[in-house]
Amino acid sequence: AYIWEGGTRLVVDEPSSMSSHGAWYNGFNGTEDGYALAGWVTSASATTPLKHPWSSNSAGLELYAIWKANAYTVKFNANGGSGGQAKDITATYGSAMPAISTTKPTRAGYAFQGWYDTSASTGGTQYYTADGKSARKWDKTSNTTLYARWTANTYNVRYFTKDGTHIGTDQKAYDAWFNLRGD
Repeated sequence: AYIWEGGTRLVVDEPSSMSSHGAWYNGFNGTEDGYALAGWVTSASATTPLKHPWSSNSAGLELYAIWKANAYTVKFNANGGSGGQAKDITATYGSAMPAISTTKPTRAGYAFQGWYDTSASTGGTQYYTADGKSARKWDKTSNTTLYARWTANTYNVRYFTKDGTHIGTDQKAYDAWFNLRGD
């Protein structure tokens, strides 16, 4: 029998009760989100997986899992804009986002805010800043599309009387409908 301890250590307490040494070892695939089991070692500091690290007298043997971070495809969607990062990238679980183009996408009347995991104008998680730098480590366990986030530019609408006297200013967002003031 064996004891699986928190995704990193396997303790073999009764190897004699295991049928065909190696069947359990080769077939045991613990899971860890974002990682694939690369093999087992007998020391927490070892890095090269062993083929058969036990014998018939292996009671109390401790095996440590070696995990390899999974890689995922990340696509980009300009979300109503154009340009910017066009090529897919590969992100590695638990690592900073890889370098991308620093050319920002553009959209008339809007300012680019970065790349997010939702096409909505709010919420979600930012993975790249507006200048193309990594905003966080990759924490998804599947291929994903990142979307450009846009904020509408604001403009000052100034009002004047017929004789040219300034009577007020309103700040309005691009594409927002509003009523003009009367005089």
